[in-house]
Amino acid sequence: MHNIYVAAGRLISLFISPVSKPLLRKTKRVYAVIVVGDEVLMVKNWLGRNEWRLPGGGVGRSESPDVALRRELHEELKMSLQKDAFSAIEPIVVKDEIGFYYHCYKVVLKVKPSILRNKHEIVDAVWLSAEQAQKELANRDRSLGDYLLQ
Repeated sequence: MHNIYVAAGRLISLFISPVSKPLLRKTKRVYAVIVVGDEVLMVKNWLGRNEWRLPGGGVGRSESPDVALRRELHEELKMSLQKDAFSAIEPIVVKDEIGFYYHCYKVVLKVKPSILRNKHEIVDAVWLSAEQAQKELANRDRSLGDYLLQ
């Protein structure tokens, strides 16, 4: 059943892409580089290309990026972070097919938090080595991938 659900998300993504790309162009997004030791938390979204990516999502019109980050982490993974738990990385303009403007935050934790993924948004979550995460991100955004190895 899980595989059918993932396939449906990929198929729906293909059909709505031509409509969603112009609507989402230049919207603000927020992503977290969540690090524990030398591992980075990566997720696969239900709606998408079944690729590993950083957790995060859209910034609402009345939201600040840090508030949006905490909301997205709670919605997707049931993670709760205080504002002082993360530091801003310079906003990065991603040169992808849509043209998102990303606000990225680094979250360095001492222990892995419990993760309870929202199965309607996230089909999988995994801790990858920084090097593996960099490779996964390299196809989409080299600047984020390179940052992981700093």
